Amino acid sequence: MNTFLVLFQKEWRENIRNFKILWIPLVFILFGITEPVMNYYMPQILSSVGNLPEGTVIEFPSMTSEQILMSTISQYQLIGMLVVILAFSGIISRERKNGTATLLYVRPLSFNRLCRK
Repeated sequence: MNTFLVLFQKEWRENIRNFKILWIPLVFILFGITEPVMNYYMPQILSSVGNLPEGTVIEFPSMTSEQILMSTISQYQLIGMLVVILAFSGIISRERKNGTATLLYVRPLSFNRLCRK
């Protein structure tokens, strides 16, 4: 059996067992929903919590759909990649703890061997 396929199936099974298939998309959906909502309610949030001097008026221009999409994508680039890195960094530590990493590092796999069908 193809070595890459075996390793892929092992990682996929682990992601299903840890519910990463469920919670990672939910985190991205949450970020996608909160970004436009926060932009819409930001003046009310600043006026109620901002400790601004009296008479301060903050007016945000209404954002177009393109601007909202760009701010959401920038949110995904920053925090979304951090979520993905933190979610999958446990794989390396778990493999070191279980001894699986030692088996892979002792007998290195070549790129040709991983891609062979």
